[in-house]
Amino acid sequence: MWDGPSTVTQTQSVLQGWERVQEGPLMTLSILDVSPDILGVRANPHLTHWPPSLPGLPKPDIFAEPSSVVAPGTNVTLRCSALQSTSQELLFTLSKAGSPGYPHPEKTGSEARFSLPSVKVRDAGSYSCFYSERRHAKGKSETSETLDLVVTGSLPRPSLQALPSAKVSLNGRVTLRCVRPVKPSLGSVMFMWLKAGTPEPLGRALQQSQRWANFTLPSVTVQDAGSFRCVYYEKTVQPRASEPSEPLYVCVTGEKGTRLQTPS
Repeated sequence: MWDGPSTVTQTQSVLQGWERVQEGPLMTLSILDVSPDILGVRANPHLTHWPPSLPGLPKPDIFAEPSSVVAPGTNVTLRCSALQSTSQELLFTLSKAGSPGYPHPEKTGSEARFSLPSVKVRDAGSYSCFYSERRHAKGKSETSETLDLVVTGSLPRPSLQALPSAKVSLNGRVTLRCVRPVKPSLGSVMFMWLKAGTPEPLGRALQQSQRWANFTLPSVTVQDAGSFRCVYYEKTVQPRASEPSEPLYVCVTGEKGTRLQTPS
């Protein structure tokens, strides 16, 4: 798990609500005051349509550290990374669904880090990013895939069960069923399965009306043993997410039913 840079060489002045921290070839843009209306910077209400994509500028990757599923109060870093190296100065922009544009005309290397300190439920939502080269002011890269930042704790916890059993033979099959409570009544809901020691969800399933969803491990290995939880959240612009389920331990056994240990 990434723990951040060990040394910050220079901290510059606050500009439009962002703290600019130079870390060698990378630039960190720290969101100082996140809210549904002001994502740490002054939004441009007229910037609701992005400029066209330019040929030769592939979409960047976006990912969250330490995870895209976090408890309130966690410090989260959203990293937007260009997939190909370039000698050009890149300008990165982070956007959030349901909000106007938040352009940040700061020169960076091939990656920008956007820091969300002590996240709250209002910080949850769908994020994406893009970049442009300074020499092409009227165009940008393709937009990244969407990243759902999930902040847990607003909805009742689901239950998690293993079918047919949490004790599974090597190469056997097990289904992890996540069931949300009857209340509150919700529309589209995304279910996610988490495993201890793995930062990102193992799987996701969208359900429109059904209160449960399945995640199947079709051929269990020793590495599949461990502690699992599940979470669900609303697929809305400002999503609410549940508390994680109680942990469920999946045990993998050998031919004679002996428990197999995960190799260290």
